[in-house]
Amino acid sequence: MRKLLETAIVFALIVVLTAVIAARFSGARRTAQLIAMRGELRNLVTAQEIFYQMTSDSRAGSRYAETLEQLAFVPEEDIKIEMRAGPSGWAGHAESTKLDPGEYFCSVFVGDAEPYPPARTEGAVACEPERLLRETG
Repeated sequence: MRKLLETAIVFALIVVLTAVIAARFSGARRTAQLIAMRGELRNLVTAQEIFYQMTSDSRAGSRYAETLEQLAFVPEEDIKIEMRAGPSGWAGHAESTKLDPGEYFCSVFVGDAEPYPPARTEGAVACEPERLLRETG
């Protein structure tokens, strides 16, 4: 009987440890996806600035690309980017196909484009929930 009780206790400890490790891994996966989305939007900022500079010689004046295709910008396979743009500004929004839609996302804007939430500062990528990124240091 004692052996059975010891085995049950060991089994219970293994179950608890497995649950803790799974929760930690899940949080790390979400944080990694937010970091990837933030990186993709930073790359998009760079691509838009290059496009803007390249169009500065045209008669119409400098402008931002209106589509990702104009930039030949292809995000990572599991990251979906929406973009809206005009001649004097643009905004981008990224979500991961690996995370719950509407719960984890990042955005950025430049110029006079209407920003997607949670972007508040021009040129700075903002993510939601931001606390996951702050916890990584």
